[in-house]
Amino acid sequence: MAIGTQQVEVALKLKQESEFQRALIPIYTQIIKESTEHYANTQQAKNLDEYYQSIAATTFLAWLLTRKSFSVLMFRIFKQSKSFMRLMHQIARIDTTGRTTSFNVLDGIKSSADTKNLSHMNTWVNKATESVTATNQKQLVAIASLGLPVFEFREKLKETFNKRIDTIAATTVQEASESTKDSIFTESNNVIKTHLPDAKPLKKQWIAVLDDRTRPDHAAADMQIKEMNEPFEVGESLLMYPADSSLGAPLSQTINCRCISVIAGLFTF
Repeated sequence: MAIGTQQVEVALKLKQESEFQRALIPIYTQIIKESTEHYANTQQAKNLDEYYQSIAATTFLAWLLTRKSFSVLMFRIFKQSKSFMRLMHQIARIDTTGRTTSFNVLDGIKSSADTKNLSHMNTWVNKATESVTATNQKQLVAIASLGLPVFEFREKLKETFNKRIDTIAATTVQEASESTKDSIFTESNNVIKTHLPDAKPLKKQWIAVLDDRTRPDHAAADMQIKEMNEPFEVGESLLMYPADSSLGAPLSQTINCRCISVIAGLFTF
């Protein structure tokens, strides 16, 4: 994987986070306005279920957008890999009619991966929405319990929710992009194993962004290689891909993660 390719992935994540933030800000602004007006009249925090549902819808759409962007990016990268496309040509030649091409094989992989990822998306978005809603409500109640004057209450809400916009955006984009790649990598490997049993199976590799913000566990996992159906070992946690929580990884290993996964050896990194 060329350095330029990694930069494309990181730049795309940042772009998606920015777009997600722009979608969330009006919703959070409305939350602040409504909760402040309610507090001014009753001195009690308001249960804002309708606004949390708006956040859930925004999360869902951002997930879809990010997933589509990274799916397109991954297949563009695959087509640039001579070693990968050589395998696709070999699979296509198994069709004695000569009607199957390497691009037909790629389309089949994409369709299967999309189906798997959409199922995952529904589960993840519902789980994330519950978490976001619960945390937002706890924070509203906690801020209201401080007994602040209305102006200070409003400013405290802005400060709290602005920080959460960044976290929710980063986490949503990371989960969408990395789970999308995991589905594509896994399905590619399944197709190769089915049609070319003598070929070497694809393996995945953890790549950390190494700077002063990187968690020690994630830095230690940098360059780790695993079979496609095996989890990465990150500290004491197991993750199928960066930001994965399906195997019980705590938030301390997933929130604001910037690591990426690649197919080991398929590209020069």
